[in-house]
Amino acid sequence: MDLPSHIARLHGLFRLPTQVTFDIKIRDTQRCRKYLQFANAGAHQGPSLKNLALKVLGRPIKQSRVSSVEDAIATMELYRNAEADIEQEQGK
Repeated sequence: MDLPSHIARLHGLFRLPTQVTFDIKIRDTQRCRKYLQFANAGAHQGPSLKNLALKVLGRPIKQSRVSSVEDAIATMELYRNAEADIEQEQGK
């Protein structure tokens, strides 16, 4: 089977939407005013995730190996902890 006829056959089997849209709202816990007090002195950016987890959540992260899952869980907990403030500051 040649490629054009194979593509036509697949196109008949699968119906794809003509337009895919993504509505992604980015929220940055690092820029939340409630958390700015936890930034390192002289830092030109907000507080690190490691500092926020320790000082706000009361638990250390990144003790040995870096884990993206551990980072994502901590980030989500921080967001939920200050969700109303973050939405008010960064919501559109």
